[in-house]
Amino acid sequence: MVGKAVLKILSMLSGEFESKVLADGFKRVLIKQMGRPFPSRQLSNLLREMPVQKKRSFSLFMNIPIRQNTNHPFPDDKFVTLVRVKMKSQSDKAKFIQGMINIVIDIYGDIEQLSASNYLLNEEEKTKEFGPWHYYWGLRLFPIESDAIEKRLTDLEALLPDASSHDEKIHDINVIRINPNQWTKESKENSLVSKERELRQKAEQEAARLKSQVRLLEKNNDRLRQEKEVLFVEKNQRDKKLKDTEELLGLERKKTHSLERVKIELQYEIKKLERSVKHLVENEKKLLKKFEEEMKALREEMSVPDLQMTDMVEKLIVALNIDVDTYFAQLRSGQASRQDQAIFRKKVKDYFDLIESLEAYLSLVAVPALIPLPDETALETVQSETIDSQNEFQQHLKERPTVENQETPERFLGTFYRKDHGGYIACENNEIFNITESMVNSIGLEHEAEVECEPFRRGDGSTQYNIRLLFQGDDAYAPITRYMGYVELREHFSYYCVDINNSNNRFPIYEKDVEIQQPKDGDPCLFNVAIDGEYARLSKIYKQPSVGSASKDLKVKEKSIRTTTSRKNELTKQEAFLQGCKIVIVGGLEKWFETVVKETGAELYHENGDRPERIHPKLRRADALFLLQTATSHDATWSCIEIAKEYNVPHFKIEGSKSNLRKLLWDNRDKIRNEAIRSA
Repeated sequence: MVGKAVLKILSMLSGEFESKVLADGFKRVLIKQMGRPFPSRQLSNLLREMPVQKKRSFSLFMNIPIRQNTNHPFPDDKFVTLVRVKMKSQSDKAKFIQGMINIVIDIYGDIEQLSASNYLLNEEEKTKEFGPWHYYWGLRLFPIESDAIEKRLTDLEALLPDASSHDEKIHDINVIRINPNQWTKESKENSLVSKERELRQKAEQEAARLKSQVRLLEKNNDRLRQEKEVLFVEKNQRDKKLKDTEELLGLERKKTHSLERVKIELQYEIKKLERSVKHLVENEKKLLKKFEEEMKALREEMSVPDLQMTDMVEKLIVALNIDVDTYFAQLRSGQASRQDQAIFRKKVKDYFDLIESLEAYLSLVAVPALIPLPDETALETVQSETIDSQNEFQQHLKERPTVENQETPERFLGTFYRKDHGGYIACENNEIFNITESMVNSIGLEHEAEVECEPFRRGDGSTQYNIRLLFQGDDAYAPITRYMGYVELREHFSYYCVDINNSNNRFPIYEKDVEIQQPKDGDPCLFNVAIDGEYARLSKIYKQPSVGSASKDLKVKEKSIRTTTSRKNELTKQEAFLQGCKIVIVGGLEKWFETVVKETGAELYHENGDRPERIHPKLRRADALFLLQTATSHDATWSCIEIAKEYNVPHFKIEGSKSNLRKLLWDNRDKIRNEAIRSA
C-alpha cells in the first residue's frame, strides 16, 4: 500500500516535469526504490563525492540535525547512520528518494531529450564531470526502463571502488597538527565506523555473490526442468511399450490357460478310458467264467436221456409260468418302484421268449399231443422251486435301499468353466467332467458359476451328476463370444453362422454340429465362437418359431447377448478402481467373491453368516458392506446393517451372481472411494 506521503511526493514529481513520460518514469523509480532495501555503501560513496555545501543542503532537506565544525570534515558515517534510522519510516524513505533525484538530476542534462543510449555513450564525460558514484546513482534512478541500463548498473556496482574525499585528507592532516588528542578520539570512532563499513561492504559483496549463485541455480533448474520433460516423454513411451507388452502377455496367458485346460481334459479322458478298459476286462472275465459254467451245464444236460430231458423241459415251462404269474402279481399290486417294474417287464418278456423256445423244442421231439400232468412229487418239487424263487425275489426287494433307509448321497462343490460348446466343471475333490451345451442352456450356467454336484451310478455302471446352481457367474469373462444370428447356406453346401447385428461377423459351422442339428438356410440361432477361433458352434436353433414363446425367447437371448457384449467392452476400460478400499461380504463362500473383488484392487473380508460377530470389528473400519441374502440368516443381516448404519458404511444387496456384484462395485465406486478417503 502506498502511503499519503508517497502520494504527495508523486504529485510533486508530476508537477516538476513537463513531459508526462518522464514524470511517470520518476514515479515508477520512486515506487521501485520503495520496495528495495536501503543501499548503505552506495549512499556513503555518493556523499563522499558530494561537495560539503550539497551535503548540508541534503541534511536540511531530510531534517537531519548535523553539527559540523569548520575545522572538521563532514561526518559522512554519522550522516549515513542517521539516514538509515530515518529509512524505517515510509514517508522519510520516500522523501530520501526524492532528495536523491534532486541530487542526480543535473547529470541527465536536458531532461526532455533524455535517452538510455545517449546517457551510456556519455559515461566517461559525465564520470569526469560529476564523479563515478554520481553516474552510478544516475543509472539507479534512471526514469526510462532499459535492459542496457540495468546491466551497466550491475557491472558498476561490482567494479566501482569506495570514494574518498580530498578535502577530508587535508582536513585530517590539519586536525592532527592542531589537536592530536581530539584526532585520536575521533580516529577511534572513525576506525569503528570504518570496520562497520567494511563488514557491511563484505555483507553486500556476499549478497551479490549469493545473487549470482541464485541466478546460476535458476539456470540449472531450467535445464533440469527441460531434462525432466524429456524424461517424462520417454517415460510415457516406455509405459506405452510396457502396456503393449502386458497385453501380449495376457494373450499368451490365455492361450496357455486354454492349452492347460485341453491338457486336463485329455488327462481326464485318458483316466476315463483306462477305467472303461479295466471295466471291460473285468466283464470279459465274468462272461468267460459264465460261458464256461454254461458249457459245463450243457454238457451235463446232453448226457441226460431224451425222456428225462423232455420231463425236465415240461417242468421248467411250468416253473416259468409260475414265475410269470408272480411278476404279474407284483406289477398289479403297484408297490414296486418304476425301476423295479421295468425289470419285471423285461423278465416277463424274457421268460415268454424262453417258453416259446422250449415249446418249439418239444414240438421237434416226438412227444404225445397232450402233455400229461406232473405227479404230486413233481408238483411239490416245482412248488418248492417256485417258493424258493419267490423268497429270493422278496429278499432282493428287502435288500434294495428305500428312500427312508438309504444314506444321504455325497455332494461336491465345483466351478463351471465355459467353452465354445458346453463346458466343464472342476469339483473341489479334483474331479473334472464335461457337460453339454444343452445342459448349459437348460440350467442357465455362465462362466465361473458356483455349483453343487451330486454323483449317482447309472444302470450301465457310468456316473452321472445332478447339478444345482448356487451362485451365478459372468459370461463377460468367458473365453468365447456369443452371437445372435441366423444360418446361411452358401456355395458347395457350406453352412455359415452370421451375426444379426453385423453381417461381417460370418463364421463356418463346425461339421459335427451340421451333422447332428441339421440346420437349414435362414434358421435363427444362437452360436458361440472361441476367442481367436475360426468356427461357430451351434448353441441352439429356433426352427419355425411361433409368434409367442420363440420370438420372446429370441428377444431375451438377444438382450442378454448385448448386455454381455457391452460388459466385455467395459472390461478393457476398468482398472483397479478401488485400490486401498476394504470390502466386507456376508454370506456364501469366500472363493465365490475373491476373484471379483481382487479385480478392483480392494481388500476382501468375508463371513459366511453363521457367526456374524466375528466380522463386526472389521466392518466398523470397512468402506462398504455387501449381503448375499439368499445365503445369510436374518440375525446376521440385521446385526451387520445396524453396525453399517452406525458407522456410515454404505451397504448393498447381491442378487445372486458375480456379474451383479461387479456392477454394484462399478456403479458405486465413487461412494466407496469417498468413504475410504473419509475413514483415512
